[in-house]
Amino acid sequence: MLDELYVLIDDYYLASDPAVAWSWPTQVLSTDFRTAGNIHNAGTLLDAGNFYIDRYVGLVSQPANLNNDDGDLNSEELALAILGALLEETTNNNSSSNSGSGVLAQGHITAYTTNAFAMDIVISAENATQPFVIALFETNLDTPGYRIAFEPGRGGEVAIVLCTGNNNLRMVANAWTNVDLADGNPHYIQSTRDWYGDMELYIDGELMIWANDTYMNDWFEGVIVQSHGGDWALESLYLADDS
Repeated sequence: MLDELYVLIDDYYLASDPAVAWSWPTQVLSTDFRTAGNIHNAGTLLDAGNFYIDRYVGLVSQPANLNNDDGDLNSEELALAILGALLEETTNNNSSSNSGSGVLAQGHITAYTTNAFAMDIVISAENATQPFVIALFETNLDTPGYRIAFEPGRGGEVAIVLCTGNNNLRMVANAWTNVDLADGNPHYIQSTRDWYGDMELYIDGELMIWANDTYMNDWFEGVIVQSHGGDWALESLYLADDS
């Protein structure tokens, strides 16, 4: 009888829209950046470069040269290390344009979240040549957490990277997209992790990554948004957990 019940539950989730299937009971964040007016109203704190609000596309990045930035270099060095880790682990990407630009726009939002979470975002870009990264961090910007990185261009890499702290990074899983995330159109990203470490990543409704990682057991304290080059825009961010 119990096995039959599990089968019914599995059938329900497989038949459901991913956003519905991932509806955790506690809403942590729900922000439409297009209506925020300014980044402070959206709860975003700047770490490097700059962002501004566009009423049509949301939170738009303006990366700055790291050599001229007076901010905390720990988070900036971590951002470049993440990019390097992605490229080092890449075996199928023949493009040389995503080799890192030495520029960064980074902001973060404080949001206390369990390690079982669901995150939905809408992103777009027209002139991006380098990756966009969104991450959950624990305690400080360079402490453990999961980073999700997206390269522009059709066939660009998407990857989940684990930061174990002190700039130590490990690739959890990666894949290559069928769409260009920097084609000027909004793209819908859905990511989830459950208590058992199972993670899924969807782009425009297509499952791109399924992976398992059990390293993180503690709560997260916030979300990091990074652009490594170009006008990446974050239209909206929805975050929920099972607290």
